[in-house]
Amino acid sequence: MADQVDITKTIFAESTQANLARIVTVELEEVKQADCDSIEYTIYLLDDADASVLTPVEGHSGVSLDPAEVIFDELQTVGWTVDATGYNFRHVPDITEHEAFPTPQRVYLIVYTILPLVGPKMLARFRFTTI
Repeated sequence: MADQVDITKTIFAESTQANLARIVTVELEEVKQADCDSIEYTIYLLDDADASVLTPVEGHSGVSLDPAEVIFDELQTVGWTVDATGYNFRHVPDITEHEAFPTPQRVYLIVYTILPLVGPKMLARFRFTTI
């Protein structure tokens, strides 16, 4: 089974970030656009005292994404520093109308939920600390 870990980064408050990941099925096959029924994301502000308390960030809760815009059928390596293999998922939260990470010195969690046409849902999670 592929490792399932939060991807952690430090970013500037009131900015956005390109989120890259290699998404694989439970059979360890790279996800393709045609495999995806739907994708959505929510950004949560984590409570300082209890990280299990999740508060959705306004404008970034249950946002639907077009699989053709965030999933690549061929692995990409531009901007990828994890390994030589590459990534097949890329998304930049839009902050035109609502800030995604508005407050400095806080921790935010982005959860991407990918519902495939066949098989169990897949999650990609990014944990950002703002400065």
